[in-house]
Order: sequence, then C-alpha cells, then structure tokens
Amino acid sequence: TFYSLQVNTLNDPTFSDRERTIVRRTMGRPSYQRYRTALFFRHIIAYSLLQACAVVMDEKNVRLNTGIRLILGGNAWGLMLFAEFKRNVDELKEEAESILQVLKKRIIEMIPEGEEHKEDRKRIQDLKISDIILLNEAELAKSKTTVALGALKAREPNREKTKAYAGITLKGFRVNDLPAVTVHWHERWGHDSLKGKLNFRGDINRLSFDQPDQFENPLDPILDIFTILGNNSHPDEDPLPGHMWAKINGELCRSRAYVENTMIGASPINYFISKILYPEDDDHTFLNELAKANDSYTR
Repeated sequence: TFYSLQVNTLNDPTFSDRERTIVRRTMGRPSYQRYRTALFFRHIIAYSLLQACAVVMDEKNVRLNTGIRLILGGNAWGLMLFAEFKRNVDELKEEAESILQVLKKRIIEMIPEGEEHKEDRKRIQDLKISDIILLNEAELAKSKTTVALGALKAREPNREKTKAYAGITLKGFRVNDLPAVTVHWHERWGHDSLKGKLNFRGDINRLSFDQPDQFENPLDPILDIFTILGNNSHPDEDPLPGHMWAKINGELCRSRAYVENTMIGASPINYFISKILYPEDDDHTFLNELAKANDSYTR
C-alpha cells in the first residue's frame, strides 16, 4: 500500500528520472532482489504464453494470421526496475520471444509423431509474438486507469470460456467411480468442462490420477520450463535437483489440491505456480533453491 501511494504521487518526469538512475546504478552482482524479480516477471510471461499456446491447440478454428499480442499493464513497473527491465517494448519483446521459443520446443516434443498431428505441430511452430503493447511506455499514468477499464469491458458472458487451461497433462484422471480419462494440458480446467468430458453429474467425492514413475523428474515436461527460466548460466538446463522435484510432485499429486468444497478448484498449472512456487508463506523454498543454483541467494 505504501509503495502504491508513493508511486501515485510521482509525475512522469520525476518517475523517469528516478527510473534512469536505478537502471544506471544497477542492483549489483550478484543480487537476490534482481534475480527473484526478473524470474517473477518471466514466470508471468511464460504462464500467459502457455495459455495462448493452449488456445491454439484447443480452438482449431483460431486463425494465426499475425501472432500473439501481449498487452502489459505496467502497474508494477516500479517493482520491475529491481529486475533491471527497461520500459521499452523492443527489449520486452526480445524477452518474450526467448520464452516462447523455450515453450514451443517443449510443446512440440510432447506432440505425438504422425500425419494426424502434423497440423498441431505446425500451428505451434508458426507461433510468434506479433507485437507488445506497453501501456505505460510513453506515459506512466496511463496504465493506472487503462487496466481497470479494460477489465470492465472484457466481461465474458460464458464464464467457462474464461477458465484457465490445465497446463499439464494428467493421465488416468478419475472422478468418483467413473472410467479414467486423460486430461490434456490444452484442455479447459473447470467443473463444467470436466463434467462434459467425463459425462457425470453431482458432487466430486474422490479425485485421482496416475502417479509419476519417477518422482525425481517433473510430473509433466511443461513444469520444468518454469525452472529452466531460472537458470541464467545454462538456459537449456533445469537447475532444480531431483529431491526438490520429488517434493513438488508430492504436492501436485495431492488430489485435494484441486478440489474446493466438492467443486473443481485451481487448475494444476495455477496450483503449481501460485501455491508451490509462490506460496503464501515466506519460505519460497524452490525459488530460493533456484537462486542458490545461480549464486544469487542471500538471507
């Protein structure tokens, strides 16, 4: 609250002057603040792009004439300065494109071989960032009202269409005593969606899915994208050790994690990010482990 009030008191020239000072001085090396903040915003972009990829796989009638347009509100720009991200569309587009390449590579590896999946592979391969709209690039104050107004205009009458995608694939997914199905990463996660897929009515008494063969590896290949983004030294390698993945998988495999009062709760990918990577406590065990692997951890 204090931060928000202080930022709101700054006019554009004053903010821009302080912004340039921070960028010039940098946060130092190594910097835990810089590492964690940069990773936080990379995770936001990665999650957004993952959901966009799921739309492409789920909605076959979507025409990819241009590409993905990212609209960045910029309300947290003061915080982003700690990541040393400049208020510049070109630099942010470069950041988003590098994240998209990591996602595309992993998703294409997951798509089965064969002529029947050729179009899916092509649709993902052809994905690109068409442009980025940074609401506060020219005027800091513009983002303060534009985001709120946009949220009001974007009201969707079909709430099921606003549900997040599962984000990871769950094999052997069972509700109550119904036959097992596979919930793919690019399928909507919601009570109505799963009811339609499983053809059931009523409450959820039991929920289960197949456990991983190796708990020391990610439950789904998409998950380590979020830890690979935390490896500054070797961008293609997952720096999180196996015993940490065993702990994460243990959390992800708890059936009650996705059920709230007999209703389907947060999607698996949302649960992974919001409850495991960014829990409400102050431990942040897995993020700190990534920081240690990058020699950026400080107490």
